[in-house]
Amino acid sequence: MVAGDIMVRKVITAKASETLDEVLQRFASHHIGGMPVVDDEGRLIGIITDGDIMYRLRREQSVYLDGLVAALVWHDEGVLEERAAALARVPVIKAMTKQVIAITPDTELRDVAAVLSEKKIKKVPVIDNQNSRKLVGIISRGDIVRIVVRLIHGESIPQNGEDEHSALSSKPN
Repeated sequence: MVAGDIMVRKVITAKASETLDEVLQRFASHHIGGMPVVDDEGRLIGIITDGDIMYRLRREQSVYLDGLVAALVWHDEGVLEERAAALARVPVIKAMTKQVIAITPDTELRDVAAVLSEKKIKKVPVIDNQNSRKLVGIISRGDIVRIVVRLIHGESIPQNGEDEHSALSSKPN
């Protein structure tokens, strides 16, 4: 089994020119924690994740903020509101991770799992090839786990991102 067999093809993406407000709204509405950033031709140029957002929030703080509990650290709601408003205006290009790990559709599933595990990332974009870097899909750790569960229980494996429960298969942007 290879990445192209299970990747989600309807990928929710961001553009570098968008603001973090637009991305955060998409995170919330699609219940996701990250998305590839593509140029006008659909080529992968970065990835923006909830980790990038948390980094931007804690960067100016002297204490470590852990993911979703970041808001609990600020006791003054005014400070939180100011930080959130400032964060909302930041262009994606300034917050995204530019050195993106990506795979191709012919990457073996065991290698996809190894990349996710060894690199400690939650999702990996699938590109057509390393030269053009056109985004063709995405695979998350949850997608791999769902495949393993189906294999354990002798269930069929949906092909080509047909799984309605895949993290990013709900709707394209």
